[in-house]
Amino acid sequence: MGKYQPRLLHLHPLRLLLLVVSLPGAGKGTLYKNVLARIPGLKYWECSALLREVYGQFNGNSLFTDDQVWGVLQPTLHRLATATGYNLYCLDGAVRTGGQAKRMIDWARANHCSLIILHQDVSEEECLRRMLERGRNGERTEEQCRVRMGNLLPGTKKALKVLRAETDIALYVPVDGEGSASQTAENAIKRLRKVGITVATDPISRLSQAFTGSGS
Repeated sequence: MGKYQPRLLHLHPLRLLLLVVSLPGAGKGTLYKNVLARIPGLKYWECSALLREVYGQFNGNSLFTDDQVWGVLQPTLHRLATATGYNLYCLDGAVRTGGQAKRMIDWARANHCSLIILHQDVSEEECLRRMLERGRNGERTEEQCRVRMGNLLPGTKKALKVLRAETDIALYVPVDGEGSASQTAENAIKRLRKVGITVATDPISRLSQAFTGSGS
C-alpha cells in the first residue's frame, strides 16, 4: 500500500463526496455496516441499488456502460451540486472504470466538490477467496465468482489509477482490508478521522436509511 499523507482539502471543504472503491469481493457491504453507518450526517447511496431501480433485477456479473452508470448517478450528484451548507455524500461502487473515474473528476471540478477516495485495499487473491466463500454459502457459484472478478478487476484498477492522479481535487484514503471485519473497521475509522471525518463510537440507528438505494 502506498505512503499515506493525510491533508486538508481546500477546494470545497463544505461539499464532499466520499467514493468507496475496491475490488469485487473486498467487503464494501460490511464496511458500510461497521463504519459508514456511523458517520453523522452521511447521505449514502449504493450504485447497484440505483441501477436496479432503473433496469430492474440483473445478474451480479452484468456490465453496464459508462453512460448507463453516469445516467443513474445524475439525480444524486445534482443534489450535492445544489446543496448549501456542509454536505457529505457517499457513493458506493459508483466508479468501476477509468471512464467513470474521469467523468467523476470532471464533474467534481465543474461543481466545486472535493472527492475522498476510500480504497478498501484487499489483494486479488483474498477478494477471490472471499467471493468463493460466499459462493459456497449459495450466493454465487465458483464460476460466477471468477467471471465477476475477471469482468470488474481491470476497470477498478484503472479507476483507482485515474483518481489517485488528481491530487488537487481528490484525497486518497487507503484502508488495509486484509484482516478481519473488525480490524478493517478500526483501520478505516482511524484514517477517516485523520482527514476530518467524524465517526461515532456507537452505531447510529439506520442513519442513512432514507438515502440508501433510492436516495430520496
